[in-house]
Amino acid sequence: MSSLLFRHNLSLDVLRPYLRGYKHDLPIAPDQWAQAESLGLPVGSLVVSLEAVSMTGEEAEDQQTYKVAELNVVVGVDGERPIVLVISPETYELTFLESVMAKRANDANLTGWDYSYIIIEPAHALPDEKVHEVEEIGLSFARGGSRRERRPDGAGIMDPAIPLLTALGLELDSAAAKKMLDLAAFVYLVFEEPEPGADTPIKRAKDSFRPVQAAGGPAPEAPPEEAPPAVSMSAGEQQATDAVSQGAEPAMEPPPEPAAAMPEPPAETSDLAQQGKRFHRTVEEKKDDLQKLLGLGGIF
Repeated sequence: MSSLLFRHNLSLDVLRPYLRGYKHDLPIAPDQWAQAESLGLPVGSLVVSLEAVSMTGEEAEDQQTYKVAELNVVVGVDGERPIVLVISPETYELTFLESVMAKRANDANLTGWDYSYIIIEPAHALPDEKVHEVEEIGLSFARGGSRRERRPDGAGIMDPAIPLLTALGLELDSAAAKKMLDLAAFVYLVFEEPEPGADTPIKRAKDSFRPVQAAGGPAPEAPPEEAPPAVSMSAGEQQATDAVSQGAEPAMEPPPEPAAAMPEPPAETSDLAQQGKRFHRTVEEKKDDLQKLLGLGGIF
């Protein structure tokens, strides 16, 4: 395994607070688990399917790591059922998240290897116009296909990861925007800072996205706190401090006036029902074309 691939794997210690999944010996049918597990994610959520990598050697010392298997971007909601664009290293397709999870859980039963995944969300709630933009981008790739396919105008390739993630806040340099996005590098940079001096075309991944902690998972490690700066005292303050230390009663200051009540924060985003209605309106406008392309009448 090359050092580049090794750097893009994430350790169990880093992922532990965010790790979710299906255990191969879980006493519930994969379809039932997938139906319940996939509900309720809003447009813009990223579900990252992972594969465990057991590494041995002098440097790894049997440290368990995970690599990115696929990126599922929620581009619509039907009721509470998320519709995702499934982006693998080579291809993409539009389907229900429930179908993706059911397949992964079935594979876990067959192979005896647990299915693991994490959820990443935009760092800030998406306004309605941004939700609509992501829905439109997702539907424009409903045909499915290869991420290496050239655009009709010759300006780059048909990789849906680029317009979807940039719409959600990711920044890429101009050259990288014309190439296939490295999904593993993107996910890695959501968790880790790039190495000192590393020249990466992926910008602001950690500022634009954040991992979602799993229910019941351990709390993420907090960054070390810096010691507060020393506060200098005026001559009068120093005299008052000295007087208290010598047993004298300090002069009482009048209590501060109560602070003005803070205004109620505005609602950050529309609920899933509103997203679903808007997504269906968009789909209805393109329904005939989508069914001709996909034969997916069951989805829409």
